[in-house]
Amino acid sequence: MSAQPVESHEPDLDRGVSLLGRAVWHATNGAANAPREAQGKLSLWISLALESNGQLVGKAPTGSGKGLAYLTPAFERAAVAGERTVVSTEGLALQRQLLLKDSPAVAAATKELHGKDVKTAVLKGFSNYVCARTTLESARILLNTEESLQKVIDQLANISALDFSPATVRSVQSTRGTLAALFHWALTATGTPDADECPVELPGNEWELVSTTSSNCAGEKCPLFSMCSPLKAREECAEASIVITNHHMLAIQAGRGIPVVIDNMNLGEFHHIIIDEAHSLPSLVRDRGSASLTFDRIRRLADRCADVAPYTRTSVEQLIKAAQFAFTDVGEWLRENKVGDSEELRIDEHPDFQELDHLLAINDALKSVRTRISENKAATEEARRLLERLESLSDDIATIAFEAPGVARWAAWKIVEVDGETQRAPTVAASPVDVSGKLRFNLWTRAGEGSTKVSLASELEDADPESRDEIMDMLDNLDDEDDPREPLSVVAVSATLSPEYPREAGLRPPIREVPSPLTPAYERSAVYVPQPPKHELQRIGVERYGKLKLDTKLHVEWAIEQILTLVEANQGSAMVIAATTGNAQRYAEALRLDERIAQTVHTQWDPKGRAAAVDAWKADTSSIIVGTKSLMTGVDAPGETNTLVILDRPPRSPLNPVDKARVQMLIDRGENKFSADAKIYAADAAVLIEQTVGRLIRSINDSGLVAVLDPRLNPRSPMAYGTLTRTIYNKPLKEYGTRITNLDAAVDWIKERGDA
Repeated sequence: MSAQPVESHEPDLDRGVSLLGRAVWHATNGAANAPREAQGKLSLWISLALESNGQLVGKAPTGSGKGLAYLTPAFERAAVAGERTVVSTEGLALQRQLLLKDSPAVAAATKELHGKDVKTAVLKGFSNYVCARTTLESARILLNTEESLQKVIDQLANISALDFSPATVRSVQSTRGTLAALFHWALTATGTPDADECPVELPGNEWELVSTTSSNCAGEKCPLFSMCSPLKAREECAEASIVITNHHMLAIQAGRGIPVVIDNMNLGEFHHIIIDEAHSLPSLVRDRGSASLTFDRIRRLADRCADVAPYTRTSVEQLIKAAQFAFTDVGEWLRENKVGDSEELRIDEHPDFQELDHLLAINDALKSVRTRISENKAATEEARRLLERLESLSDDIATIAFEAPGVARWAAWKIVEVDGETQRAPTVAASPVDVSGKLRFNLWTRAGEGSTKVSLASELEDADPESRDEIMDMLDNLDDEDDPREPLSVVAVSATLSPEYPREAGLRPPIREVPSPLTPAYERSAVYVPQPPKHELQRIGVERYGKLKLDTKLHVEWAIEQILTLVEANQGSAMVIAATTGNAQRYAEALRLDERIAQTVHTQWDPKGRAAAVDAWKADTSSIIVGTKSLMTGVDAPGETNTLVILDRPPRSPLNPVDKARVQMLIDRGENKFSADAKIYAADAAVLIEQTVGRLIRSINDSGLVAVLDPRLNPRSPMAYGTLTRTIYNKPLKEYGTRITNLDAAVDWIKERGDA
């Protein structure tokens, strides 16, 4: 049986409106009692998908109210049918909104109309939560004591948070006051304290001193088991009908086949899965399923094992020797094939690549190190933490060593720094290319009754290294036909989706789009795409094969002039996004140094972190924030804080082995080279453009100007993109009511808006 697409028809908006309407009433504190048209449509489509065990791919522009639109059907299925739903988001901000605002509103409406309490819980990665045992061990090291838990807490309370004397605990360097405050909070906080709730500012990797991993958890054998936050959180999730998690958890499951959510025996059975911010999930699955190896990575980990666990030295020496032998051979093979610094060779296309056997020899030596640590009863917490890194390395070796359908494998040179010197080092790597199958099998379906796969996977958490390898071999050799799957209802929604998304995500239905409720705001706003005269284009272009091409290095200086002029005219209140980190830092420096710019300039690299920088920018409505991709999503600043959004050029990914393989996959399916290239590189960049320009209009009352400082977007430009690429890039800009191509006209528009 397979999940079916939802039939395409106009929805009956009266159906289901009562629960959604009451949820809207609660969410707005009585200011509204009916859903927006787009919200009602989307919610009905989702209801139909959940009821029919079907699939829906929905594009819901900013302002659609999609959180309430999908939570309402999920709560209703819980109330009337006892069915459970996983809801996943990419960003922490949306997760908080669902938990603290939207879910309580829908829960109150569900109680009113159905008389039932529907529980919601949040599922995060194991190491996000406080581990009382690890914290107590860390605190005892800091205090140099073996006192009881309560006496340790009392001693920590007597240390001032302003004690800036240096302190080192298990190789983590910080201040005595910071560590004392962290440990005291971790040992006294109630509920299920996690990293997002931590009130102590942590400048480094201090969090690892109060957390652990699932493989290192002692479980019921732990003397502080009653204080175990990770297990308490999972118990809460097991009792909840709505479990909110994040894409990184799902990507681990899809990319690695580990049942961290769906089919997890501790969490129970789920019937539906809803993916918000769905555009990012396929790329995250590729990232989680990828692997990269260099000799330096193996050597560093081996040296760490020898330092922390001296009893592994003999095995570590064998590991380093095996790695040296393997990567020396890889380097010789690359030289023989005359591979340049920016090139790679696909392993599967070269049957003469015999070095994979050497990787398996590394894994044999690696297993010996893991066994020595796991069998040593006196192993420290720091040594136990190394087990997970060793297991990850072992998994990466297996990913690269064994051929698998839909996975690209390659060898290349990588620039690394060794003892302060830059060197060229051989590397081998692998990444899933087509993740649709992984998503279909590992996420969009669940195991049937008595599943062998689920039973085996559940044994992984408590397995020693040797048993773990045996279980992984059994899982790899398991025939899918002997372990049938049952479909879940799947809903994937986002404000930005590429046309290729359903295929990439392994979903059958086409994208269904609800109209934007913010159309009036877009119509009174403007987009500026410069079309400079030819003499100015020559400042930023070079002649290649008889055609003027944009030179990205020359473009930066020209873009700085444009940015300064626009920001000055707008008197700040701006967001500047760059395609690269180097460009963004140049723009921030120019804004800070120019005497015409009196406003404060924040960046995503400010010392207090990205979140603090965004909060400071939002608090000062005339300030400016500069960054890259991390500011493209999850930054919501309606009103006068952000009336000017500037993107220097489309953030197209450089040529890379994974995207090359994705392009080749489309060519193999019959696409021509230009079309395939556009559907991968241009389509991915267009999603980022849409996310960036979407920062401007966040509410019906917003207006302003978006500037994309790339003349190649104009069809009449001598350096214009090809028609297909240009069309893809321009699509997110078509909603704006006014299009401007002249800088002086853009400045005039800004000033007229300010005077209005």
